[in-house]
Amino acid sequence: METKFVSRIKGLNVILLILMMTLSCTLFDFCSGVDCEFKGKISANDLISVIKYYQDKHVRKSYGEYDGECFTDVNYKTFREDKITEQITNELRKSNLLKELVKEIGKLNEAEREKLLNKGLSTYQPTWSELGRISVDGQTIAGQRAQKDIAQTIINLVKNELGIL
Repeated sequence: METKFVSRIKGLNVILLILMMTLSCTLFDFCSGVDCEFKGKISANDLISVIKYYQDKHVRKSYGEYDGECFTDVNYKTFREDKITEQITNELRKSNLLKELVKEIGKLNEAEREKLLNKGLSTYQPTWSELGRISVDGQTIAGQRAQKDIAQTIINLVKNELGIL
């Protein structure tokens, strides 16, 4: 049977642990997700890197024809069912990165901004048939579809935050 003293010590330890975990993000530079990947000064051109980050995170590299070697139609179906683009939107909305990125993109003149946003929309790998060979330099049709979905989602989010959608 625990005494009140032991019970209080355990309670204080839990509080101390929670406090340390909370402060560790700032004190020890621990972070998670997209904010951890993109630290420091953010530029408008980081938009392309953010798109590629999410594409790499959610779309398997394709290097062969077999199920475990490429992003299949089944993978794409799961991608859609799991609402990956909604997850990306939610993660970005919670991040400091989106705010910084939108601020920097907002500083661009209209022509530069449009050029960057269009570049973002065209950030995806060619299909193997477009490439002319099966290679990690390309992607399956399903993989390219998922990459395009991710690019479109991020561009729409940025446009929405800029008030141009």
